[in-house]
Amino acid sequence: MVRSSTRQSGSVATLSPIAPTRRIDWEIAEVDTVVTKKFSERACPAMDYLKARSWDNKTVNALLAWMTDNQATGEDGAKYFLKNQEDIWTKWVSADVAEKVKAAVK
Repeated sequence: MVRSSTRQSGSVATLSPIAPTRRIDWEIAEVDTVVTKKFSERACPAMDYLKARSWDNKTVNALLAWMTDNQATGEDGAKYFLKNQEDIWTKWVSADVAEKVKAAVK
């Protein structure tokens, strides 16, 4: 089993000029991504992504607040995040993958 962890803490939620700013106090949470050893040895591009993927509680809270305010589905939230937070997620993938994702969510 391979495990990566991210520690998150509560903060002020801000995602974009569209999303309202609000105080959301969450407990510190540890988020784990767990994969099998076999997967980690065979899925190099996917593992590169999983190792690189990281976002703070502030970003998650802001996205959830936007989704609540807009009665958005998970798919809506994902598209909103991809369109509005390129500075975060483009660090998780190669440049060619980032360009394909940007084109797909336009």
